[in-house]
Amino acid sequence: MNWRFLELGSGKSNAPEPVCITCADAAERLTVETVDVGRGWARALGPQGPVEVDVTLVGPLAPGAVILAHGGVALAVVEEGQDHA
Repeated sequence: MNWRFLELGSGKSNAPEPVCITCADAAERLTVETVDVGRGWARALGPQGPVEVDVTLVGPLAPGAVILAHGGVALAVVEEGQDHA
């Protein structure tokens, strides 16, 4: 398993400190590259590089869709992909 962290400033200083992305309760904006409909997963690109996310909660997606994900799960679609009008 690859652990991922966000760099967040602490309340006491502006210096970033690593924070677990799940514990931070922060959603990431990701752009979908490929979708595996059978598995309910998508490969997406975000600020930290490529990731795989569960997309079963947001329904069918197309490459190019922009999603918000937290803890490896897509929670919302921000922009439809290239196959949706």
